[in-house]
Amino acid sequence: MFVNASDSVIYIIYSLILFSCGKWAFMKKHYGSYKELDKRAAKYEAEEYNPDEDIKVSSEETAVVIGAAIGIVALGQWLGEITGLLALIFYVAIAVIVANVTPVKKYKINDKIGTWLFCMFMVAIGACAPVRVLAEAPKTVVLGCAFVIGGSMILFLIFGKLFKLPLEYMIISSMACIGGAVSTPPLAQTYKWSDLVMPGLFCGIIAQVLGSYCGLFVANILQMLGV
Repeated sequence: MFVNASDSVIYIIYSLILFSCGKWAFMKKHYGSYKELDKRAAKYEAEEYNPDEDIKVSSEETAVVIGAAIGIVALGQWLGEITGLLALIFYVAIAVIVANVTPVKKYKINDKIGTWLFCMFMVAIGACAPVRVLAEAPKTVVLGCAFVIGGSMILFLIFGKLFKLPLEYMIISSMACIGGAVSTPPLAQTYKWSDLVMPGLFCGIIAQVLGSYCGLFVANILQMLGV
């Protein structure tokens, strides 16, 4: 409970930083833009994509996609309960399979619906972090969560500077690693980085699929070592 509350609050603060730091003069001064490096990206956004144009989708397809998502989560939770493993590793893997193998991959869903669901996701996270629980949480738990999330941002800034990565890439990938695939489209739309929506989703999916298993592997090693 303490870990969930601490992680939720720190994640929300981290998200607010990412949703605003792309406009900071300091960040723009020290990190370049992908549009300066790739003129094709600027041409794509200017000529081939209109972010204000609504994608025509049917209510049936939207209902199937949302229903499939709910079913995948329910199945993952059930598998987690009977195996004693983290449910996340199941429903993330199942979601990737369903999205690439089943007819669901042909269905379209409006990105505004995804933004709305992301807002619901943020509300749910906030509900998991009552102030009373956070106040009672040990300092080591709060600092540990802050170290992991803040440390990832520092690493992104360092490697971004070393490899001269565009600011947009760092912000999108950082959000994808911490918040998952669901958090990247609203972030990209906030900055009007329309052509980075799909790459952000891909980064988020990879982060959840590989990151979940790598995290459990590291946790088991630390547990065996008695850390």
